[in-house]
Amino acid sequence: MKKLLFFLFVIPFSTICKAEYEQLNLYELALYADKVVVGTIVYVDPIYFTIKVEESLTNHWGFLKIRRFIDWTCAMRWTPYQVGQKLLFFLEEEEGDYFPIGAGNEGEMPVKEGRVYINDQALNGLGFYPPPNFVYKSNFRISPFLFYEGKYHGIEYGLRELFQIIQQIKKCYFIDFQSEWPYHRKFLCTEDEILAKSEGSDLRLSIFYDFKNRMGISSSKKVRN
Repeated sequence: MKKLLFFLFVIPFSTICKAEYEQLNLYELALYADKVVVGTIVYVDPIYFTIKVEESLTNHWGFLKIRRFIDWTCAMRWTPYQVGQKLLFFLEEEEGDYFPIGAGNEGEMPVKEGRVYINDQALNGLGFYPPPNFVYKSNFRISPFLFYEGKYHGIEYGLRELFQIIQQIKKCYFIDFQSEWPYHRKFLCTEDEILAKSEGSDLRLSIFYDFKNRMGISSSKKVRN
């Protein structure tokens, strides 16, 4: 997955970022992740950092050694790695190493006092869905926050609620990341079941409608082929 998102060619900067950097939104992070944990950084070296896991959705506890996100042409971590940073991590495992998911560092989100700060990249494409009058509106207001001496852009959200959303995503949504982009997608629960649990939640509804819309795009592409 990283290879698909991260190839660099000798072409102009704007073309590189447009062609080679496909941001992953929240439900894509959740579905692609091998591990979803909250942890505090306890050690940093030039290649890896180590976290003490404090909460886990994937039954992993103790300590995790993770490869650092490497800044590149189109994306930088909002602040350098430091001991004491507490974050929600979406991690993939590859050849025995764990990596934060996303070429734009989407898979690391600060956590403070029971709140998680979902980065703006992970909200890419979300925040718009048709209410009863079918007029599209944005439901998220991206704000700047100061975390660990760096400016971070996103929204504040309850950690417990986000955990419940991630569990619903893993239960009711499926993406075949081995298929051709924009990937084969399907619901594993009925639409009525998903909507019933999404009532009153802009984030849950945004995920549902965005996923359903992309299902249609994927199906149309198959038909044309």
